[in-house]
Amino acid sequence: MGVKISNSKFVYNGKSYFRGGSEDVNFVSYGEKKTPINRPNYLSVAGTVRPKNIS
Repeated sequence: MGVKISNSKFVYNGKSYFRGGSEDVNFVSYGEKKTPINRPNYLSVAGTVRPKNIS
């Protein structure tokens, strides 16, 4: 078990998570993953889940 952090991703317990645009994402954000050639992968946020829909 370990953590590795780079400019474009971090790896925790063997699973990779992309970091590009992470400051735009909330815990309940959803959208489409973008994979541009010239910058890190990021989530294009379409919206957030409303609290009443979380149970």
